[in-house]
Amino acid sequence: MNGLATLARRLLVEARWLMLLSAAAMFALSWLCVYRNSVMEARLRADTTGLSMRARMILRTAGGPNMDFSAAAIEALVFYWFFLCIPILITVAWAIARGAASVAGEIERGTMDLVLSRPVARTTFLGAQVLVALAGFLAMGLAIVVGHAVGVRLHPLEAPPPWLSVLRPILNLDLLGVSVLGYTVMLSAVDSVRWRPTLISSGLTLVQFGALAVANQPDWDSWRWLNHVTIFSAFQPIEAAVVGEALFFNGALLGGIGLAGVVLGWIAFQYRDLPANS
Repeated sequence: MNGLATLARRLLVEARWLMLLSAAAMFALSWLCVYRNSVMEARLRADTTGLSMRARMILRTAGGPNMDFSAAAIEALVFYWFFLCIPILITVAWAIARGAASVAGEIERGTMDLVLSRPVARTTFLGAQVLVALAGFLAMGLAIVVGHAVGVRLHPLEAPPPWLSVLRPILNLDLLGVSVLGYTVMLSAVDSVRWRPTLISSGLTLVQFGALAVANQPDWDSWRWLNHVTIFSAFQPIEAAVVGEALFFNGALLGGIGLAGVVLGWIAFQYRDLPANS
């Protein structure tokens, strides 16, 4: 336990700036989202120019069947999709950065021998890496919550979303990050340089995001099967905010992918030979 805590503290110090910048960005975006929500809410109430009808059509098309024009649904749509998917990109970037650094990054830096020369098991080493990655997801989730609280206080909404409607999409986002972390750790555990798992994981994630976009194009029914091969089909923030019925299944699927990747990475790490002077 002492070895795990010591390693985790070292890794937290090393990753602190990326974690703080990511959390600060999430805080600012969450605050801005509430502001945009208050502006959109006011426009939707104004029916004199026809803007309300056009805005509702856009929101309905982008939000899908769960869009009920509540503050929770609008905020989830604006935050997770209308902001150029920046919260998703930040979460995925953190997952790939920490996953690629978990084994291959340490070997590339030449610090693996130093760490394992002490009475530290490989399981403890990899566990500390995963623990720090999860701490980053938690920090970014808390930043979103705080940004939302500040935003609601400064930009009052007519019907603020309940806290459960704020927390469920955050959980869905964090579990999306966990799934990306899982297969990145698996790739890192069999490599000796950081750039390869980073490149492969980034490409794999982008391909899956593209598959989601293709599968949901209007009148492209022959491509709907792509929804079954992309992790992004289990990321449904609007459904999580409004209904939440699919959150358990989506969360189990994303968490299962992440757990499977970490376990496979752990197995590979246990039995691989490490390069000298790593």
